[in-house]
Amino acid sequence: MNTRSLPRILAAGLLALPFCPNLAPAQSPDPAEILRMVRMTQFQEGTRLTGRVRTGAASTPFSLVAGPDSVEYRFDPPPLTLRLKLGEERVELQEIRSGTARPVGPARFDETVANTNITFEDLSLRFLYWPKASIEGEQIIGPRKTWRIQVLSPARDSQYRAVHVWVDKESGALMQMEGYDWDGRFVKRFRVVSGQTIRGVWTLKQMRIESFEPGTKNVTSRTYLEIDGD
Repeated sequence: MNTRSLPRILAAGLLALPFCPNLAPAQSPDPAEILRMVRMTQFQEGTRLTGRVRTGAASTPFSLVAGPDSVEYRFDPPPLTLRLKLGEERVELQEIRSGTARPVGPARFDETVANTNITFEDLSLRFLYWPKASIEGEQIIGPRKTWRIQVLSPARDSQYRAVHVWVDKESGALMQMEGYDWDGRFVKRFRVVSGQTIRGVWTLKQMRIESFEPGTKNVTSRTYLEIDGD
């Protein structure tokens, strides 16, 4: 399978603005098929992007490299390489140190990456592979019509019991994601803020990642993931 799903997800260049109330869909497609298409979205092999993650005054640069069936995030400082091995039915997250790749297991899923509020599990987007998915409705984010899909964790090895994802109906890009803990409380939101055109392709410019006091709208940390332009 020649798929590079994560960088294409990051390439969503549409503005994610406050959305309108739910719209009742005339006919809902299969949510598993929507998620499969998101995972299979192609991105040109060999693409290299640079950017940074910012939390408060702290900023950590990184590069993103897409291979034939993997994506690597290379952070420096501190020196850290994380590889996503993209499969048909699952994604494996690996940590590379001194040239040796080691799997990142469930015990480390909730560890944060590079002094941010982004966890290993967040970076892997493994919830896109969860089999229990349902369409909750349609919503408009900015000018875009999206499907709002709920996916439920198949096991207790996740920090999330459920994740809601908003998928652009036309492009298949992820526009927003919200995570809920095992008590059903809202705890995390990812939102595409802006995009840009790089070599003729819409690419993420800025994504905001917010952690919340469980079950409230009180933000406890805020991180921005930014991609450089040409």
